[in-house]
Amino acid sequence: MRLVALTCARSEDWILGVSMRVALEWVDAVVLLDHRSEDSTQAIAHDLLSEHGPDRVRYLRRDDDVWPEMAHRQLMLEVAREMGATHLALIDADEIVTANWLPDLRTAVERLSPLETLALWMVPVWGDARHFRDDDSIWSHAYLTLAVGEDPGLAWQDREDGYCHHARAPRGAKPAAQLGDRTSGGVMHFQFLNRRRLLAKHVWYRMIEHLRWPGRQTPDQLNAKYDAALNEAGMRLSELPSPWLDVYRPLLDRHLNLDATPWYEGAISDLLATHGRSYFAGLDLKCF
Repeated sequence: MRLVALTCARSEDWILGVSMRVALEWVDAVVLLDHRSEDSTQAIAHDLLSEHGPDRVRYLRRDDDVWPEMAHRQLMLEVAREMGATHLALIDADEIVTANWLPDLRTAVERLSPLETLALWMVPVWGDARHFRDDDSIWSHAYLTLAVGEDPGLAWQDREDGYCHHARAPRGAKPAAQLGDRTSGGVMHFQFLNRRRLLAKHVWYRMIEHLRWPGRQTPDQLNAKYDAALNEAGMRLSELPSPWLDVYRPLLDRHLNLDATPWYEGAISDLLATHGRSYFAGLDLKCF
């Protein structure tokens, strides 16, 4: 098996040094696509290249004005194929597999036939790097597509209406295995770790959708969709079990930077300056 991870990043230096080093513990190689980063994302990629070499780390830089997510994912897929991938790992920059899965994850991926996907339970790390949301919210019951068996029929494409946002699994993929739970761990999602970053991210998302695909969803629909990640009603937190995270503490201490200014904030200001606040009427822009 040749397992190659595909990761998109934009100014993710606050966590990228952790997530990519953990990924390289269980994948054979990483294709990292950097979209317009203005922080030290590129420097982190160069550090990874120095540590692991070009056979294990490929760095791609793109400066598209918009974020063509499907085109970026397709480009990474093509590079992974050039690297001889038989299986693909789908890892966002703010995702880290719980450490207890490291010994067995490759075996689970290797069982996948072409086109088949493996989903792992999403651990919503919330508020700090020691707790996860453990209640009845949608975030406590979500699974993330983490791997897929390579096949020429796989591809990422825009939808017929041009929509190219939030499509993690490639077209042609077929669900096969769903593993992990709140007792056995899964994929820790760190987007909920910092409230300031989370808020800016989901305001920017609704503004981008309103701008790029006007009329596809109403402002109320966009507000409802992106407010879901901000809703803490009925929230209950549990401590992350030691086997899930403790081995990563040295990496987190060295590379996790929760004080980094979220790039979304500058992007929101740019959108407001370019289009005017009235253009986004109806969208809940929170404190922006």
